[in-house]
Amino acid sequence: MTKTITAIAYAKVTLELRVVGVRDDGYHELAAQVTSASAPADVVRVRESAITSVVVDGPCARGIPTDARNLAFAAAEALGVAAEIAIHKEIPAGAGLGGGSADAAAVLIAVRRLYGLPLNDSELADIGAGLGADVPACLRGGALRMRGIGDVIRSITLPAIGLVIATPHFGCPTPAVYRAWDDLGGPAGRRVETGVPGLEVLVNDLEPAALAVEPRLAGFREHVEDLAGHPVVLAGSGSSYVVVCATPEQAAALAPQIANGLAGEARVVAASTTRAGVAIAES
Repeated sequence: MTKTITAIAYAKVTLELRVVGVRDDGYHELAAQVTSASAPADVVRVRESAITSVVVDGPCARGIPTDARNLAFAAAEALGVAAEIAIHKEIPAGAGLGGGSADAAAVLIAVRRLYGLPLNDSELADIGAGLGADVPACLRGGALRMRGIGDVIRSITLPAIGLVIATPHFGCPTPAVYRAWDDLGGPAGRRVETGVPGLEVLVNDLEPAALAVEPRLAGFREHVEDLAGHPVVLAGSGSSYVVVCATPEQAAALAPQIANGLAGEARVVAASTTRAGVAIAES
């Protein structure tokens, strides 16, 4: 029987994002605080193969490429081996939750184990950085501070918080959001007071640009805040909004209330923080 490695790729939730500069090459310098979250999560299965292939199913599979444009495909190619990759997609694309990067991280870790590649974590992170700025963070996982273009990361300690993540049925293309931020003159984001110890005030500088790119976000944010009774934080470049809760239990109780109020307008999940970006299981 052909060996299969199964990996759970967790979403990456941006709790705070400040744009602190723009480099000469056009890349934006960031100061961000992120965490891996238990949901939504993709299931990535990797098998030995003579050629690399990707198949995608699940509720968020629509529109996901299965060729070299898919970061999971590119991850196997970057390791210099072939793999048969199957992704059950629960992390929406264009949601600001790092789904493509999480899948790439899962493939890097799974393929290393599948073929016994002699690569340490630092070497794997260097390969991941060549695929996308968020891949090293997804490889490291847990709570992180990110600087630079996302390539300078360090682990931090967060309180045991809960998250309610609401994602509308439309996305925000990240490149367009950054272009809009530049065009708007580099605006600062609004202050979001969460009331959660250790995370009392959060700011996402990309929110004004995301609202300019996708005006429907304004009404969606207002609806989620009304249902939650709390301010919400934009996840990355959008389109997801996040309610930061003091405990996972509070998030679990609040999520159905928000989902019922949105009445199919969005995908809503309750999550807790995780210590890893990828969980691996051998089968």
